[in-house]
Amino acid sequence: MKKYAQKGILVSGASGAGKTVAAKVIVEELLQDEMPVLVFDYTRQWQRLLEKNTDEEMLDRYAEFGMRRSPKGFKGQVVHSVPDLDKLLASKEATVVDLSDTCDGKERVDKVAHMLDQLLEYFQSQEDSEELRLLIVVEEAHL
Repeated sequence: MKKYAQKGILVSGASGAGKTVAAKVIVEELLQDEMPVLVFDYTRQWQRLLEKNTDEEMLDRYAEFGMRRSPKGFKGQVVHSVPDLDKLLASKEATVVDLSDTCDGKERVDKVAHMLDQLLEYFQSQEDSEELRLLIVVEEAHL
């Protein structure tokens, strides 16, 4: 998955088509490979990534998709701004930036744009790498 994510992944589709579910599968696979993931989330859906799944009905459906019944929660943290990037990259965990308190769409876009600018500035000062160093997810980016 790291090889494919290196070039970028866009998950798009109609409302309710399963975009977030598909993106979470990608994120979970990368987290199992100890790839740090940064998620910008205003829906609070991604915070569940850090919790163990205890929904028996959901767990019973794992077999339908060829999945093992391993309802683990991933290590990580919920923050309200981009954390220290050196620590983020070394963590090999999920970091969820909770934007749920930002109701205004323009304000949310401005916050995410500012944080992405910080990331760009950071990576521009780093040596180029052939390896994926961080997966960034922007939930509801179209909004």
